[in-house]
Amino acid sequence: MMQPDDDRRDESQLSGLLREWQVPGAPASLERRVLAACPPPKRTWWRFLLSGSIPVPVPVACLLVLLLTGAVWRFAVAGPAPCAASASAPLLVRCASPVPGAC
Repeated sequence: MMQPDDDRRDESQLSGLLREWQVPGAPASLERRVLAACPPPKRTWWRFLLSGSIPVPVPVACLLVLLLTGAVWRFAVAGPAPCAASASAPLLVRCASPVPGAC
């Protein structure tokens, strides 16, 4: 039967062996073989357009969404531009706007 003293003695022997153990060096060709086994993927411009990403901070993205929404709303709500008759020929231009005084 093992005693607690035996465990301590075994641990001290193991600690001594671990301190003496030297890691064998890796061969010089290992890095070349690993890198040759997995060449870097070639990214084409169309693949980037399909699967790429451009990191944008969330506040900037929210601001852009708000500005675009406001611009679309403003142009959707605004009526057609009033007709502007030329000052040189006011009688030759007819205004087709149904709004009185628009032309």
